Amino acid sequence: MRDVTRSGPRPRPIPGTTPSTRLSGRWLLAGRVAWVLLCVGILFAFVTALPGYREGILHPTSNNGALKQPAVRALLRAGITLGTYAWMALGVICLVVFVSLVIGVVVFLRRGDDWMALAVSLFLIVYPVGNASAVLSSSAPPQTAVEVVVSFVVTVPIMLIFYGPYLLFPTGRFVPRWSWVLLLGWVTWFTAFTSAPPSSPVLGPLVLGYPLFYFAAIVCQVYRFRVASTPTQRLQTKWVVSALVVALLANQIFWLPVGLTPLGQTLYAPIAALVYLFLLVLVPVAFFVAIQRYHLYDIDVIIRRTLIYGALTAILAALYFGLLIGINALLAPLLGRHGDQPLITVGSTLIIAALFSPLRHRIQAFIDRRFYRAKYDASATVAGFGASVRDATDLSALSQRLVTVVDDTVRPVHVSLWLNPNVRERLS
Repeated sequence: MRDVTRSGPRPRPIPGTTPSTRLSGRWLLAGRVAWVLLCVGILFAFVTALPGYREGILHPTSNNGALKQPAVRALLRAGITLGTYAWMALGVICLVVFVSLVIGVVVFLRRGDDWMALAVSLFLIVYPVGNASAVLSSSAPPQTAVEVVVSFVVTVPIMLIFYGPYLLFPTGRFVPRWSWVLLLGWVTWFTAFTSAPPSSPVLGPLVLGYPLFYFAAIVCQVYRFRVASTPTQRLQTKWVVSALVVALLANQIFWLPVGLTPLGQTLYAPIAALVYLFLLVLVPVAFFVAIQRYHLYDIDVIIRRTLIYGALTAILAALYFGLLIGINALLAPLLGRHGDQPLITVGSTLIIAALFSPLRHRIQAFIDRRFYRAKYDASATVAGFGASVRDATDLSALSQRLVTVVDDTVRPVHVSLWLNPNVRERLS
């Protein structure tokens, strides 16, 4: 095959850096059950927290970082009511959580026997939910000893999932080996930060723990990239580190000005909160690209079908309801009433049924061109060659065409065609 060279230092093999992350037997069952329980618990907590998030926006307290009273007045002066802002914020975070959930479930369904895949898929769900709670929650931190203990027991597993994949991705191994200390320090910092009352003098210094820990994770990934990664792992790491840097910058662009400068008293705070919530989707999407484009966990088939039929369902549903509303609006002036509902429904259904196949082919072609370019080009080339062979009569031109097709699709270092002289004579 074609020789590929790359610049930069050659990664030094480290013994044990690519251990098997597969589960079997009781560990496999325990891992899947734990994933399902944690996933259901996280989603349940998120859904039940939505009314509280809305109430916290409609009646903001001092614990709401994005909506101090001056910021609320600035929002109202801009013509945006708290009710409108609440729906905007909840709509953005629900969209981000939904995208993350779809990606996480796909990874789980495809590679539920791999503990690293389970950890990554849970992280994809935990990440937006945890950040939404930090931005939108107005609840006070735990005060009593019992509340602190309960909070610790509940949040420690979540925080391990929240930070661990950054240190373990993509091999499931800590690189450098001492980086497990960062995970332990992260849990300790988070416990102290969430338990500190708002008036505590240590709260200000503790705020800096978030960027410091994530900067340390970036340093570890860069070290892994330079020392221990294969070429494929380097490509995966680039996507994840890029998204981590953007998410960290978005986090600090929101929290630091809001908490430490007068911008927290202006329209900057609520607008920056919406932008930050929306940018949370970059991290799950980056993991998606790292997994899908570079074949980590081998989920191409499921992702391709999810993209095709998900887009197809959304477009057909929009067209269907658009037809129902549009035809009713057109017939109402003519008939003096809404059109014949059964007839309109049947007609719209027939139109959607007629559009299903051609629309599916168009969406499939678009997705194949965008995400599976090499495979798409090879398939298109082979299909074109097959069509041209039917009418070919010149053996010499056909041979040259065959060599070209093989070179374009298989990409060998060298290609040549040999025909048996007896066969050549018969064909000529």
